[in-house]
Amino acid sequence: MIITGFLVLFGAYFLFRHYKDRISAVLIGLLGVGALGVGIFPGNINPQHPLFALTTFISGGLSAIYSYRMIKPPFKYFALIFGLFCLGFLFGFLISPNSFIMGAGGVETWVAYPIVLWLLGFGGYLMGLGSTEKD
Repeated sequence: MIITGFLVLFGAYFLFRHYKDRISAVLIGLLGVGALGVGIFPGNINPQHPLFALTTFISGGLSAIYSYRMIKPPFKYFALIFGLFCLGFLFGFLISPNSFIMGAGGVETWVAYPIVLWLLGFGGYLMGLGSTEKD
């Protein structure tokens, strides 16, 4: 997670340099900071780990939703679905934790995986844009 956090921060920097979009850079940068913090503070370190995990999940979901305006179909719809799915499970669990029979670990999986899938897809999408540009 530490390496992931650094790589996401690195990517946010270059995303800002290319697109000059502060909101996306901040959201993705927060995702990187959150992942870095989750790696530095293991699950048994309170309150740091839960705070960094919450930062990761919220900024990851918002990043996926915000990227909707930066990308073209059909991936833009997947990005929106991933972000809404992530935030829906997260806030549903925070509001009513007893209504989820899968427990906190199961909900964490359903929150984290959409972010990972979106991040991989978004990175691939951006790299694919570079191959269509003429030098």
